[in-house]
Amino acid sequence: MAILLAVNEKFSDFMKNKNGNIAIIAAIALLPIMISVGAAIDYSRVIQIRGKLTQSADAALLSAASSVMKSGLVNGEGVISASDELIINAKLNDVFDKFFKANFGSNAEGISYNIVFDPDTKDVKVEMDLTYVTAFSGFITPDVNLNTISAINMEASGQGALSMMLVLDKSGSMGWQNRMNILKIAVFDMATQFEEKDPNHEFVRLGAVAYDSNKKPSSSIAWGTVAANGYVQALQPGGGTNSSSAMQVAYQDVANAQEIDEHEEMNQQVPKKYIVFLTDGNNNKSQYDTQTLITCDQAKNAAIEIFTVAFQAPAQGQQLLKKCASTTKHYFEAANAQDLINAFKYIGAAAVKGLRITQ
Repeated sequence: MAILLAVNEKFSDFMKNKNGNIAIIAAIALLPIMISVGAAIDYSRVIQIRGKLTQSADAALLSAASSVMKSGLVNGEGVISASDELIINAKLNDVFDKFFKANFGSNAEGISYNIVFDPDTKDVKVEMDLTYVTAFSGFITPDVNLNTISAINMEASGQGALSMMLVLDKSGSMGWQNRMNILKIAVFDMATQFEEKDPNHEFVRLGAVAYDSNKKPSSSIAWGTVAANGYVQALQPGGGTNSSSAMQVAYQDVANAQEIDEHEEMNQQVPKKYIVFLTDGNNNKSQYDTQTLITCDQAKNAAIEIFTVAFQAPAQGQQLLKKCASTTKHYFEAANAQDLINAFKYIGAAAVKGLRITQ
């Protein structure tokens, strides 16, 4: 009986202690708020981390694929040997790992991934897993497993970027029948195609070099089209015809390893490389044709596509351009203004066909 009286007395004292009651009630009331805030934080963090995981994986895989393409181990011809496949896999993993960690940050160490390369299709796929520990660490909201898959075709890894040099005849005959002004319109239209596809100048690099009896100072390859287009718009016809040294400059500029480095730093892609070669006449000496064709062969052997345009050119000039072009489909005969404009539009469309750019 004494025990019951003591318990009852303690209970009465507890109920009379208003400070204690308020603290308990406040704690109970705050619990769902804390849970809601924690869940909101978790949800926001999951969305943020998932996005960063996907973006970092995509960029790292593209960089890895581009590096393999740059090495020449995958060139679209023949079967990849078992030894080359081992080298490719090692390079893919090495470049991916470095690039991903650099982009994702310090938390990358806790992420597992698996890269799969198919030597037949040249497809590369990476699957990534990350466990996000929630604010309540599984007490109320469970930990979240984040999974993402990125894939790319090795041979398509460079289709979103290009480097191009224009090799343009500015000899005296280009002043006939308004030819130079028509050429300026054609180049302007092609530059507009590039600008529409790449408004932020992150994927297209363009340069130009003109020639008459000698190579003229060039507009070196640069991001966007402003410099090269401005160079062309300022050209004035005059002089003889010798395409050899201008073609050599174009080849050296496009083939320069710096072009790959520029794209790798800006967009992590291996660029497609092009030369567009135009004349309206014959070289003044046959040796100039020979020297030009040697350079054309060097360029084609370096995987540079050459488009050629004969603008009302005589037979000898046409023959030079036919031999220089990468294929018969890369050669154009322009008999009039509209033919020339259409030829440059076709070349521009072919060059930007694979661009995955416009936002």
